[in-house]
Amino acid sequence: MQQPYAPYQDQAAEVATQVDPGGIHVVWLVVFGALAIAVGTLLLIAIARRLLYIARPNEALIFSGKRHTTAEGVEMGYRVVRQGRRAFKFPVIERLDRMDMTLIPVDVVVQNAYSRGNIPLMIHTIANVKIHNDEALIGNAIERFLGKPVGEIQLVAQQTLEGALREVLAQLTPEEVNEDRLKFAQSLIDTAEGDLDKLGLQLDTLKIQSVSDDTGYLDSIGRPVIAQALRNAENAENQAMQEIAQAQAGATQRSEVGKAE
Repeated sequence: MQQPYAPYQDQAAEVATQVDPGGIHVVWLVVFGALAIAVGTLLLIAIARRLLYIARPNEALIFSGKRHTTAEGVEMGYRVVRQGRRAFKFPVIERLDRMDMTLIPVDVVVQNAYSRGNIPLMIHTIANVKIHNDEALIGNAIERFLGKPVGEIQLVAQQTLEGALREVLAQLTPEEVNEDRLKFAQSLIDTAEGDLDKLGLQLDTLKIQSVSDDTGYLDSIGRPVIAQALRNAENAENQAMQEIAQAQAGATQRSEVGKAE
């Protein structure tokens, strides 16, 4: 009964034998294609992470080697990325440098700086400077200080502030310098601002620590003031004692009158 169907079974087996290898090849092609896509995606992500740079809030990234046009239409050989922004670096073509924009403390001590009236003074000032935030001025700092150590920037800022301090001091008397230090500091900031802008630096804070002289001029100015203050205090104390004595005498007199009555 089953013999008539034997040829059909052989044909089915032959068809199955012919179809299965092709199906297996298709499956392997799909697997290899998926693996290739996955590997390619991972490779692209790795390359992108390698070429993508993010500027920290306290630094500026300088990409040089490729022509770049600014918003003002000026063509430059570098571009600046800062304040947490990100940018891709063109491989082989561009070079990346980092510039620190944190505060740089500057200690300025000027001796024998002549004030108006030819009185030599010694001024001690503490300032904090940093690379300028303005996009139009940061280029000055890049041209002068890119790749330089912080100590060199600190020295240039110190010499600039010393020159501005001597210039301002020559226009003020010792009394004005010593009595109104806020005005003196503001005049120093206004004078130094132009020179610091040319360097691409920004003056963040400035404090006048001390003003002194070797000739004793400031002490001689202060002695009459101190003597006057002591005299005023002594007179006030004497007047207070007299008022107390008078009050006590008046109270005693009223007490005696009361007893007599």
